[in-house]
Amino acid sequence: MLMTLLAFLITISVVVVFHEFGHYLACRLFAIEVERFSVGFGKLLYKRKDKRGTEWAISLLPLGGYVKPLSAESPNYHADNAHASIESKSALQRFIVYAAGPIFSLLLAIIIYSLTFMWGQPQVLAQIAAPAAQSAAAQAGLHKDDLIVAVNQNTIRNWEELNTELAEALSLGSRAQLGYVKATNAEKLLQGHFDFDAIEPSLIKETEIQFSRHEGSLENVNLMGQAGLTIEPKTIVVKNVLDISVAHKAGIQKGDVLEGLCGHKLSPKESLEAIRNSPDQALCLQVVRPVGDQQQRLQFKVTPAGTALEDGRYIGRIGVEMGPVFNTQIQRDNPLRAILRGSDKTFKMSWFSIKMLGKVISGDLSWRNLSGPIAIADYSGKVAAVGVLPFINFIALISLSIGVLNLIPIPGLDGGQMLLSVIEMARGKTLSKEMMTKLIAAGYSVLLLVFVLVITNDLSRIF
Repeated sequence: MLMTLLAFLITISVVVVFHEFGHYLACRLFAIEVERFSVGFGKLLYKRKDKRGTEWAISLLPLGGYVKPLSAESPNYHADNAHASIESKSALQRFIVYAAGPIFSLLLAIIIYSLTFMWGQPQVLAQIAAPAAQSAAAQAGLHKDDLIVAVNQNTIRNWEELNTELAEALSLGSRAQLGYVKATNAEKLLQGHFDFDAIEPSLIKETEIQFSRHEGSLENVNLMGQAGLTIEPKTIVVKNVLDISVAHKAGIQKGDVLEGLCGHKLSPKESLEAIRNSPDQALCLQVVRPVGDQQQRLQFKVTPAGTALEDGRYIGRIGVEMGPVFNTQIQRDNPLRAILRGSDKTFKMSWFSIKMLGKVISGDLSWRNLSGPIAIADYSGKVAAVGVLPFINFIALISLSIGVLNLIPIPGLDGGQMLLSVIEMARGKTLSKEMMTKLIAAGYSVLLLVFVLVITNDLSRIF
């Protein structure tokens, strides 16, 4: 719980500060006085005023933040500083002030993605497991160990990029063009480090895959798995051995690689199934143990302890925690390429978010796909528990989402204020105060309805 709360506060603080800093800098650019820069809403917990008169504050409710420019409605407004109010600026200048927040949110995503691409990390390659019969992947002619290297003519270099490129087609049940290298040629490529952009064109085969449409919420739905696109580990390694367990008594150690049954080399999935399907039955397991630069092949006789599950099944367990080892490649980009890839990823994910939001509004996708602050907090904790890098990438995703959300042309959001500025530029004069009041009231009513919907969704996921 503490981890979840801390991760949520870090996520929201970073995202909000960067977003609002965009507004703040734009105000400074046009000499607009900023009365307050607040992280959070409600009661002030901390405040400090700088030499320019801006009050920097932390407020009680960590669900966002705001920059408060001087306005004609402010108690601090008077004749001497009227020139520094937001109303005194042109419609174009105000448009830029409102647009700066979403722009900075998207910029933060680009910065994070670019830095992670430059830093480099081992990436799981998109070499697929055997597709289930009649699945979309099987019908497209894909087979076990085929390596997917392109989607709709766009190069993909790992499993994460494959998920990103196929997200829209999977969600909408549409088609996608896949480029792949057949298993036999893929194994040759994987023997060394290779550049995905330099794969011999004759090795790349093309196929079209048709995904099925999924009705209702996509929460916890494995669309890739349903389509037959899965990966399986090449090996599994013992990450931990429980004390006084079957494995501990037999002599199995942390770091041992499970190879199969004695005299029978099995796939990781088959090895685990052999243990699970043999409760209270003697087995002979074969493992490979790293010893310095050498490897020892050892055999251990075990009798998996029979364990009853809640669903009535009876399975065998030997008391070890297994970790999958996938085909990976350390992928690191030079600064220019990293920035281009970071920008491309941000644009594609933003456009995908806009399309999905449009589908929700039109009724083509269930509104139950919307998430709110409770879901963000939950995911923050889960991702932070996985590692620092996934958590940093999660912050980029939330920043991107906040940027897209604020571009929606609803009064009360940055996009709504931008729309009013455009209308003013087109008309050559401002809207009447009465009309502005009605539009803003309508905008906040819509936002309140959306807030109720997302909170309802979040609570339904938990309970």
